[in-house]
Amino acid sequence: MRGWIILSSGVSLALLLVALLFLRAPTVGVGENGLFGNDCCGTVELVNGEMLLNDKQITRYVVAEDADGPYILPRTSVGVVSDRGLDVDGTRSVMKLRIDKLPRPSSITLYEGPTSYVFVRKTPRPLVNPASQANLGLHHRRRDHHRALALLTNR
Repeated sequence: MRGWIILSSGVSLALLLVALLFLRAPTVGVGENGLFGNDCCGTVELVNGEMLLNDKQITRYVVAEDADGPYILPRTSVGVVSDRGLDVDGTRSVMKLRIDKLPRPSSITLYEGPTSYVFVRKTPRPLVNPASQANLGLHHRRRDHHRALALLTNR
């Protein structure tokens, strides 16, 4: 009886170690931050888990890796809309945006059916430590955007 307990404990420990080695949880802040652009569609800015599309729409994202390589998975679907560039659509299925490498990717590829849109890095990744980045980045833009909207609606 004691042998079975030791054997089952050993097998359980081995399975736990295998799971920890092969399962990668989605993360943020693994060197993906930066501004990426495409001539037809506009820009995608990644800052610590927030994706800013064409300086207008924000959606959250995580970074993960599968057998095909690293990718960005937005919380809501990001797609290309003719004559408008990028758009967030909560009614469509979320698709992976492929990045070429981590850390510091040089491109993001968005697939829309047979068409692929490649966004290339426009600026170097910010040289700011993560603790102080909370005071920079998207929340300043969001604050400025809300101030501009408040000024427009008060007229």
